[in-house]
Amino acid sequence: MSQSIEQYFYGQGEILIARRTNNGSKPKWRRAWDVSALTLALAVESFTHKESMTGLKEDRRKIITGRTATANMTMHNIDTANLALTLHGEENVVVGGSITGESLPAALEVGDIVLLDHPGVSNLVLTDSSGTPATLDEEHYHLDPAYGHIQILGLPSSPAPTQPFKAAYTHSGLSQVGVFAATPPEIMVRYNGINLAENGAAVVVDLWRMATDPLSELALINNDQALAGMPLAATILSDAMQPIDSTLGRFGRIAFVNPIGP
Repeated sequence: MSQSIEQYFYGQGEILIARRTNNGSKPKWRRAWDVSALTLALAVESFTHKESMTGLKEDRRKIITGRTATANMTMHNIDTANLALTLHGEENVVVGGSITGESLPAALEVGDIVLLDHPGVSNLVLTDSSGTPATLDEEHYHLDPAYGHIQILGLPSSPAPTQPFKAAYTHSGLSQVGVFAATPPEIMVRYNGINLAENGAAVVVDLWRMATDPLSELALINNDQALAGMPLAATILSDAMQPIDSTLGRFGRIAFVNPIGP
């Protein structure tokens, strides 16, 4: 029904994301958390026909041959779930554990830097490769435990250690996402909007089927007075599991929720 009064829009709100199911069953949703921008763009492919009767070659018909829709959002919650969408990867958890006998590069010298196989390091012990392994005293190296980063500060001269050194340590585990490591899933998006121009009225936007593009940019070193944002661009696809009707179509909907009564 058309509105009989003016209605403006100034939106804020919450974004929910779900992996689309192929059987039409209800999906499980999760919050994308802080999203500072969400935009939709619609376009049609078409051609026009010019008449050939008057000599003026006037346009007489516009024929639509296709429809496209895209969405763009900027997410500020840089977690593994959101990264999996933009990196086209999968969330992976590495549990903490213990490592023994990890070989370091041979012929290390003062100033050399070595990265251990795991970050989050504690209880590090370095030994050499002699028949009776000798422990390298902690004064000879510096460990940055969060990153598993070792720098050689000095080496004993008498007796000289037999390289390569072997590392034994515990690590805390991590959560990670590989880059281009998986086929990107199709997703669904729900925007629970708040229209601040109309006293916080509820607005619902549903996008039923979306294919995401890979991450276009992520600022990993920040000097501006703003938090990093992660752009997500997606093509909105026609969802064949939605009924064909003249009310909603197969791409999505924008709905203005009526006030809830007492």
